[in-house]
Amino acid sequence: MPENSKAYSILTLSEKLESLELRIRNIESILRREGLAPYAMGEDLQDTGALKPRESDNQAIEANVMEYGLAWLSSIVFLLGIIFFMAWIRNRGYAEISSIVGYTAAFSVFLLSFFLRRAFPHMMSLLTICGLLLLYYNTIRLYFFTPEPIIPYRPVVLIMTMSVIAVQVYYAIRKNSEFFAVVSVMLLLLTALINDSAWLTLTIIGIGSVLTLTLYSRFGWWRLMIVGIFFVYFSHLLWLLNNPLMGHPLQAVSGPNSGILHLFGYATAFSLSIVLPVRKPGPAHVSGSISFINLFIFTLLVLLEIGIFYTGNYTWIFGLISIMSLSYSVVLKRKTESIFMPSLYACFGFMSLSGAIYGYATFPDAFLLLTLQSLLVVSLALWYRSKIIVMVNTLLYLSILTAYLVSTPPVNEVNFMFAFVALATARILNWKKERLVLKTDFMRNVYLVSGFIMVLFSLNHALPGHLVTLSWTIAAVFYFIMSVLLGNIKYRYMGIATILLTGIHLLLVDMAKMDIGNRVIAFLFFAAITLGISLYYTKRIKKKTGEIK
Repeated sequence: MPENSKAYSILTLSEKLESLELRIRNIESILRREGLAPYAMGEDLQDTGALKPRESDNQAIEANVMEYGLAWLSSIVFLLGIIFFMAWIRNRGYAEISSIVGYTAAFSVFLLSFFLRRAFPHMMSLLTICGLLLLYYNTIRLYFFTPEPIIPYRPVVLIMTMSVIAVQVYYAIRKNSEFFAVVSVMLLLLTALINDSAWLTLTIIGIGSVLTLTLYSRFGWWRLMIVGIFFVYFSHLLWLLNNPLMGHPLQAVSGPNSGILHLFGYATAFSLSIVLPVRKPGPAHVSGSISFINLFIFTLLVLLEIGIFYTGNYTWIFGLISIMSLSYSVVLKRKTESIFMPSLYACFGFMSLSGAIYGYATFPDAFLLLTLQSLLVVSLALWYRSKIIVMVNTLLYLSILTAYLVSTPPVNEVNFMFAFVALATARILNWKKERLVLKTDFMRNVYLVSGFIMVLFSLNHALPGHLVTLSWTIAAVFYFIMSVLLGNIKYRYMGIATILLTGIHLLLVDMAKMDIGNRVIAFLFFAAITLGISLYYTKRIKKKTGEIK
């Protein structure tokens, strides 16, 4: 490259750097004037004290406290002051004047917020919520919480109160404010409890669940959804405990109970959040969290209702939950791309089915049906392609098996059913493992070990003592045959383990209990079988260079 060309390039680069430095200095100058830049370009970081709290940060904190913190504090104090003033007037016997003062204060606050809406937008929001709360409080006091109602007709006051809440919902939608929506739902649920009437309280709570679902679907307010789920169920719990909010003693509600059906209504409404279109979806985990919270709290309240009202007749409740959950899981499987959500409702349905079986059948017959259910669950898990269902079913199977062994005397039919289901499930998991995308054989091994133990346990209890060794030996032969037919080394391990345990049983148990004739037969049969197996595998290994897989 010629020398003059190099010089020109260097000169051009130098000019660009000087221009860039000048622009940076201008930007820093503007930022320093706004109090946003702590030091200038080229200044040493430690010399300028940039690691220390900056004055601009302190000013920002002070501004937030003075502008927002005091605004909140003054709004709360103002609201309480008006309420106390209304109570003072009412206590002096001027209930009508107290209401007039309340409505006047509320509309004055609305008027003030209108004039401040541009200069102080945050104050407008605070004043608006103060006005709405004053309007609600003054309306509810027209009939409730007063010895002499100003309007002695509860339906009229209820309609007025619901109208106030409707205005709040409209304002929340108009301003696209999730906070105002939360306040509206909370006041609606409070109204339900204040009315203190079983059918009316539960109906308004149901309206609250539908309102929460609608606002979530339209605006994607997932925080409202979570808060709404919690307080809808909490309101139902307060009603179930005799509504202590209204001064009643804390106890189970008396009289005819339809609360269980309302619980189904809440759970159904919140479950629809999965399939309804959401205009502004939240984070990816929100839908799963909403469903889990809904099902968890629903289960707790259903168990509480059963403990109070349905201790002797709860089979239909669990059966209905199972039918609804399994049906909905099928809908989710077909309508959504999610793997977790259909699995969640399927697992919930199967657990409810276990509760229905427990209520329908007496022990030990219930264990027989529960074991068959386990095999059904695994079969359906293949269609769902869900590892979650398999994992949950494994835990349920082990729990049921443990409960059976600990609490119930052995029954031959149940023993063999546990063994059969364990071995069949292990075979199904290995046969269709590609559908479940199983990375390990852990769950299959759990079923194999359970089946191995239950086979020996079942034979030991079902047959006379002198035939146990013979039956265990036959079981070992069966495992070896399965190993050859399926080319699966795990069955060979089970056969070897069975042979070893059979030998131990032969030496420690049969030697002491059998007469000489049966002892000879047992020893000779066991020796012949083990020798035959040994010769077969010795010949097989010599013919092949590798192990059976």
